[in-house]
Amino acid sequence: MQLGLEGAKTVYLFMGHIKPYKGVEDFIESFKAIREDGVRLLVVGQPLDEETGSRIRAAAAGDQRIDLALHYIPDDSVQLYMNAADVVVFPLRKMHTSGSILLMMSFAKPVIAPAIASVPEYVGQDAGILFDPVDPDGLRKALVMARGQPLEEMGRAGYEQVVHHGWREFAVKHAGISRRLLPPELLFWVAAVSLLPV
Repeated sequence: MQLGLEGAKTVYLFMGHIKPYKGVEDFIESFKAIREDGVRLLVVGQPLDEETGSRIRAAAAGDQRIDLALHYIPDDSVQLYMNAADVVVFPLRKMHTSGSILLMMSFAKPVIAPAIASVPEYVGQDAGILFDPVDPDGLRKALVMARGQPLEEMGRAGYEQVVHHGWREFAVKHAGISRRLLPPELLFWVAAVSLLPV
């Protein structure tokens, strides 16, 4: 196997640009608290800066079950890590929405993500595991819970959810959530900013 994961029973993956707010260090600490055999952790992506990369390496030190690929991942290599993973983890404690979650679901991978903002609207219990970001042990409990779940079935359920819904439909759902949560005076500015070129 190209990544050296022979014998692993459950492979957890974080993939993406590594920034402090994304909670990767929390993820590593939660994983290290799991003493079960057969679990592996892949942290894949370009750190924001050398300081961030140094903190990630320090957090992972001493645990041979953790594999780091702290560099830019070209598009044609993404599938290598996705195919190796059993579940993709989003350890953020705060977020509004995430196109990355939808992307991972489109790879037929179940996700672990915080039960906040709009995330529960598009990650059902059949497609992932949501954790309470207020609970300091919430992420670890979600990682342990994943060991007993039918992860392949959950991945297929997530895929079916996103493959039949286009970005326009998700945008309409997201707008509806915003209308419910935001005061009227802010809705105009949200709409205006969304029309700005990026």
